[in-house]
Amino acid sequence: MCASQAVEVTQQITPRMLSIKSAALYLNTSVWFIRTLIWERKVPHVRAGHRFLLDIGDLDRFVDAEKISGPIAIFARPAETAKPTSKLERKQATMKARSGKATTKQQQ
Repeated sequence: MCASQAVEVTQQITPRMLSIKSAALYLNTSVWFIRTLIWERKVPHVRAGHRFLLDIGDLDRFVDAEKISGPIAIFARPAETAKPTSKLERKQATMKARSGKATTKQQQ
């Protein structure tokens, strides 16, 4: 095969191991957070000379283990206790609260 007939093969290589800086970018965190994870031995790592390398799979497992799960509805307020957003709604809520206090005083 001569040079003019050579087929150019481009292959995208995805790295398995990430440096601390790359791991921070991958997890959208700071470099110091990744260093803290290594120092506290919360994430497995490989030491290559002076460099620390982290496996992408280990980072994914760390994130999965740290996820807080539960129904999202916990954070939703019922319609009755929802805070009024507009000025008119706040005024109506104040008037409703005042009228409720007046009726409880009359009942006593």
